[in-house]
Amino acid sequence: MSCRLLLTFSLFITGFVMQGCETDNNNISGTIEGHWDVVSAERGGRPTTTLQEAYFEFLPENKAVINLDGNPQDAKFKLGGNSFTVSGTNMDTEYNIETLVGDSMVLSATIMNRDFVFRLKKSK
Repeated sequence: MSCRLLLTFSLFITGFVMQGCETDNNNISGTIEGHWDVVSAERGGRPTTTLQEAYFEFLPENKAVINLDGNPQDAKFKLGGNSFTVSGTNMDTEYNIETLVGDSMVLSATIMNRDFVFRLKKSK
């Protein structure tokens, strides 16, 4: 009898945990949605000023507009854990979300064999 109770309890907890994992990804998606300006960036561990007007804009339905090279490009993005992948641009890559707190986000990525760190602020 206690085995049956333990099994029922385990299934309940597993379902609860799985639901919690699903909710986290939806919260991240809702949190990154909007226009994010690059306020500073590093290339190869050194500050770079070539990205002064760069931005990421995350739209509903996994659409985005990315402007890293001075030419805004329509893109698609796909969230997965603490990262997202951008496709449909001339610089498709995976970005790691290092931190995401309120209206501040730090991303890291390797683009064209160079390591980048982007510090972003969400526009209001």
